[in-house]
Amino acid sequence: VKNKWESSSWGRKLIVQKRRAALNDFDRFKVMLAKIKV
Repeated sequence: VKNKWESSSWGRKLIVQKRRAALNDFDRFKVMLAKIKV
């Protein structure tokens, strides 16, 4: 069931969204660190 879910386009979209959200949080964290250094 899990494999079918992940191979479906909707499941893939959700995975991409989660990855993108994590990346955005990481970028925000880096920006925050950069601001603290400056």
